[in-house]
Amino acid sequence: MTHSCTEHGHYCHICHEEALIAERKQFVKERVEMWMWNNDIFEIYDETRDLDDEEKEELLQAAADVVTDEASKNQLSNLAFHFGVMIIIPEGAKT
Repeated sequence: MTHSCTEHGHYCHICHEEALIAERKQFVKERVEMWMWNNDIFEIYDETRDLDDEEKEELLQAAADVVTDEASKNQLSNLAFHFGVMIIIPEGAKT
């Protein structure tokens, strides 16, 4: 992928990295929104089991940050434990 920075007028590594980060954040946001609509821990497991640990952690943390019910937070916490990744359950949630 080539990137032309309008500020620098040529390929800019910094702007390219920022674009990749923005794309990744958008992907995570859309995936978590889809999960929250279905709210099925088995679907989340199926979609994350083959990802690397960093991707699992990122997606599960994003989901934990938006779920509001205790049962969903517990399920996400248990799934993270099963995968061997760490997520932080937001304050006020009991696990």
